[in-house]
Amino acid sequence: MAVSRHCYSSDISSIHKHSETGKWVVDDKTHGTAEYDHIIVATDPHAAAIILRNISPKLAQTIGQVEVTQSETILHTDESFMPSDSALWSPMNLKSTRTPGAQEQTQTECTAWINALQPISDKQQVFETWNPLSEPREGTVISRSMFDRPLVTMETAQMLHEVSAAQGVEGLWVCGAYTLSGVPLLENAADSGLRVAEKLAGVNRPWEHSLRRAVPSPVHALTAVSANLMRNAAQMTGNGISRAANWSRDCVREMSSIAFKTLPGWSDTPDTK
Repeated sequence: MAVSRHCYSSDISSIHKHSETGKWVVDDKTHGTAEYDHIIVATDPHAAAIILRNISPKLAQTIGQVEVTQSETILHTDESFMPSDSALWSPMNLKSTRTPGAQEQTQTECTAWINALQPISDKQQVFETWNPLSEPREGTVISRSMFDRPLVTMETAQMLHEVSAAQGVEGLWVCGAYTLSGVPLLENAADSGLRVAEKLAGVNRPWEHSLRRAVPSPVHALTAVSANLMRNAAQMTGNGISRAANWSRDCVREMSSIAFKTLPGWSDTPDTK
């Protein structure tokens, strides 16, 4: 498909359909007014609903019902967020607290051990904690971010069905983490954009099939972990739990290594620049 003009990251004041040509008319404070065959709305669900309310009310209503929660993420070097026994450290670590009372609540934080997931130096241990239940020690915080996260609810399946059915109708597309099934995080957002691009361009991403062959299925990996733990459950005494934790950690390390090596530009040699 030949592309003669595109517009993105601009200050859009209005979007409407041309009554005669049927094309989308975009009033752009930066580039002026122009007609387009397709409109791609790539933003969070609440902003998307506002953009769409005058050009696709039904889709706007569907997307506007997506629930969102705010999440804090801290990148830090505070090892107290990990198990006190380093032999039990895992790539992903969960910690929960329960507030007793009539309205009992449970809060959970998740800490990722970045050194176990990314090809970085082991000289300093780096962690990323979502929804921290406490503050990292002073001087250990590298960065702090707040995110609006779409929530998966009982209504999500119906929302996904309606969004999928509306994709491309009259040249209108939406993409974002909330538009695909699965965990609505960065990977989903990127995948949703690629899917729209594939539909418009009529081509498939070149790495999809090779990546699927190279990276073990998460289901197969979890099955292997479970089978190994079950086989050794009867013999697990003393440091048996530690051995199981180490085996699980090594499995995830290997999966991450395989995944990274399939990416363009990967090198086992550290960058010394």
